[in-house]
Amino acid sequence: MIIWLPNMDALHQLLGFEFSNLTLLIGVLVSTRILRVTGTNPGGIVGASLLVLAFVSSPWWALGIIVASIVISLVYKRFFSHIFLGRRPLFIMVGMSLAIMTAVGVLMQKNHLIPPSDLNYPLGIILPAIVASVINKQGVIKTYRYLGLAVLVTVLIVAAIYSFGLLLGHDYHALDRTLAQRQILYIDWGVLFSMLSVGLGFLLYLKTGVKSAGYIMLPFLAAILVVSPLNFGLMIGLAIIAYVLTAYMRGKSLYFGVERYSFVLVVSILLVWSFEYGLLHFTRGFSPFLGTSIFAALAIAVIVNEHILYSVRKTAPLFAVSLACMVVIELAGIQIMQRVFHHTSSIHSGVITSDN
Repeated sequence: MIIWLPNMDALHQLLGFEFSNLTLLIGVLVSTRILRVTGTNPGGIVGASLLVLAFVSSPWWALGIIVASIVISLVYKRFFSHIFLGRRPLFIMVGMSLAIMTAVGVLMQKNHLIPPSDLNYPLGIILPAIVASVINKQGVIKTYRYLGLAVLVTVLIVAAIYSFGLLLGHDYHALDRTLAQRQILYIDWGVLFSMLSVGLGFLLYLKTGVKSAGYIMLPFLAAILVVSPLNFGLMIGLAIIAYVLTAYMRGKSLYFGVERYSFVLVVSILLVWSFEYGLLHFTRGFSPFLGTSIFAALAIAVIVNEHILYSVRKTAPLFAVSLACMVVIELAGIQIMQRVFHHTSSIHSGVITSDN
């Protein structure tokens, strides 16, 4: 049997700041529309977007995500669904997703199916958990049928917009060349760090009944806070703007609550996209998210959504405590790795500067 895969070089040429943000935005809008019209969840609001970006990064990686989603769903039903911990499925599934996709990534790298880990691959590392949680509610066939539909529509719309921009002479990689000359945050796999983050969020949830906003994104938030407090401060400022806009819209429409998370995602993507675009264009040497705009948009969306869901009074203190714990672990990890290996590279994050 011959398996056809598209030209890898052609796929990788698509990767970039504008393509990634465009794909994320269109995928969220398409998935929201499908959910609203059909009542069926297409693998999560961000499922189609992240799967498309994973496929562009590596078709093998995307295939691994699809298979891992089914495996996680089956394992959860067999071993966790009937016990006390099973009442908190997302925490358990995220932990399994981190472990499984890390193992998958290592095997694929050893067999030269994917390049060394970078920001593209951790981007989809928890996607199997999101898809698996949907599978447990509505089944494999129904979930993948509508996820496939969302992916197809997203690809067609993005391709149309991308092609139209090329016809008009738009350079989709202009910002990428600008960013390449500035500081870029490098986030390694850090699976242990991520596991600790999920475990901390789970313990706080058991004690308080409230998710410590951003527990899934805490590794990224802690990494960028350690590397650049200024960039972290900007991200929190955008989160506040997104929160105010969301709270205002929530007060204007009762129906808005049904699509709150989609609205928060769209606002977060547009804010991050606009600030990154503007600051890369009009400043010298300042990249607001150190080349991680997709992570920043998702982190802002999670923070805002959970502050809206549980209230600022309940969520903000937990978020501050969780982040402080992760920063301490991050700094301790850096010191341990420096002593063990006698070099200056960090366990989870760092800044690299390219002169390309």
